[in-house]
Amino acid sequence: MLTIREEQIAILSKRQQSQISIQIAADLRHRFLPIFQYYSDEQLQRWVKKQIDLCSGLNITGKQNVLDCIDFFAYFGERFERCDDPNWALEILENKSANEDIRVEKIKRKSEHEFRR
Repeated sequence: MLTIREEQIAILSKRQQSQISIQIAADLRHRFLPIFQYYSDEQLQRWVKKQIDLCSGLNITGKQNVLDCIDFFAYFGERFERCDDPNWALEILENKSANEDIRVEKIKRKSEHEFRR
């Protein structure tokens, strides 16, 4: 009988997370080149992992929601500092009691005019 120890699962999970970060980083570099042009691959992968951790801390764990938030963070800044008024987005994100799908959708809708600038 095959037995997998917790340490082995942790190693496999870490490798999978690393592969996901690599894929996301490559996509971000392509779509947001002006923002990430001076990041090395390793720096960008670390940035992606940091954003995934941030999402987790905000109770945002759904794959598409995390990807959408990473796009928001890339475009607007991690604390929405590239917005005229970042408070609207931070209030939505930090309301952990609200459903994550609804929070991400609210940010999408309210940020549409920012993307059109």
